[in-house]
Amino acid sequence: MEKSELEYRLEQLKVLKEQGYKYIARAEHGELRAYRQIPIRQINFWYATSERPHPIDLRSFDEVDRLNKPLNILSEIKCIKKALKG
Repeated sequence: MEKSELEYRLEQLKVLKEQGYKYIARAEHGELRAYRQIPIRQINFWYATSERPHPIDLRSFDEVDRLNKPLNILSEIKCIKKALKG
């Protein structure tokens, strides 16, 4: 990823973190959402008890696949900061 893409991605993640979101997961039909609690995979979507997840632009976070575990926002922020310094 180019520096500008990393910086944009970092800003997206920071905003989500400030709003209290900790994870990003993608459903089978492509829907991408942020969660405050770690979501559990159901048959074709992710679910977190008593939580209404926040929708995210489907074109963001291409590497988040419905079969992968949810992306940890804080860990991803740390990785991006390290990549930008390096």
